[in-house]
Amino acid sequence: MDKRFIFVLISILACTFFLTACSTTKLTGKWQDEGYSKTSSKILILGMTNNRAVRQIFEAKLSKALKEHGISAYPGFTEFDYDQTLEKDSIVDYVKKNGIDSVLVTKVLDSETYRQLITEHSGGVMGHASSGYGGSWYTDYYSSQTSTYESEFSVYNLETNLYVVGSEKKVWSVFTRMETLDRTPDTIDDLVDLLVKQLKEDRLI
Repeated sequence: MDKRFIFVLISILACTFFLTACSTTKLTGKWQDEGYSKTSSKILILGMTNNRAVRQIFEAKLSKALKEHGISAYPGFTEFDYDQTLEKDSIVDYVKKNGIDSVLVTKVLDSETYRQLITEHSGGVMGHASSGYGGSWYTDYYSSQTSTYESEFSVYNLETNLYVVGSEKKVWSVFTRMETLDRTPDTIDDLVDLLVKQLKEDRLI
């Protein structure tokens, strides 16, 4: 096989892997109360993190996704000030006032940040005649268009629980692992899609 073709193919595969690895969310564990068979129709969404922007984006996106499936969803940031300790009575009063039947809480269990070296090849081709000493202008061009830089890679382990209002009983838990190269919006979209899909598969919505 032509060595030039092999070189280009490897470069394309490497770039494709890098792009798809920038933001991944995976289900790592799940528990469900098999004795609970009801579905939720009104859900309060609480994202527990110190990052106000991430919390609001998550709650808003998950609420919107649930509404698209016919669920009345209430993002917590529209009612509660997370800069202060949430009093249980305040949440209970809000839940009763709006007829909410379930509370979904997502929290970060732990996180780690790694550093890795990324090697990229810039695109484009500039024609150049062969020097006549072997090799190829194509190989010379690509070998000279390599850049290496350091990037931070963050990993978050999350737990999401669904509670029934009234009994305050936990009926569903999922554990997820998020890996991201500083692409918060995309990562949150992945998490939201996973949670909604799992809630539907488990017949909780």
